[in-house]
Amino acid sequence: MPNSASALTSTQYTLIHTSTPGGISGDFSSVSLGGASSSVDYVLLYGGKSASGQDYNVGFELTWLADEQRGNGAFTLAGVNDRFNVDISLGDRSGVFASDWDGKTLTKAGKGTLLLSRVNTYSGPTLIQQGTLETGVENAFGGALEGTDVFVGEGGTLNLNGFSQKIGNLTEADGWL
Repeated sequence: MPNSASALTSTQYTLIHTSTPGGISGDFSSVSLGGASSSVDYVLLYGGKSASGQDYNVGFELTWLADEQRGNGAFTLAGVNDRFNVDISLGDRSGVFASDWDGKTLTKAGKGTLLLSRVNTYSGPTLIQQGTLETGVENAFGGALEGTDVFVGEGGTLNLNGFSQKIGNLTEADGWL
């Protein structure tokens, strides 16, 4: 599985393409990919129409960008050596998500490391429940103009890597800064 968000798009394959005006009409009632699924909560194995409606693709997709039925803001990296680079900008998502996600909160869980290497615009809090959240750019947290709230829970580590960040409120509960 790719270890960066930008690499996920290179894993999408077009199964059906049309140049017909209006694109592909309708959709499959369900898509089975031989029982395969993603082993992490922040990536989906996906099959569906492209936004243009001209292609039907299968591949991996970041759950932050998924539809209301599958979208969430959780990044659980279970193993201490697990690492994922969010090298695309994350913005607020609208809708009523089945996961009860508000469309604007980033939650880092598990013992691994999540790297935010782009300026993000999500306006909700950043919750570091466990493991390490690193920044690889200035203003990596959402709401770069005002800063968002950051909570570092017990067993969590925030590593700014020397990059300046705008943070609304910083709460640390037995974590590491």
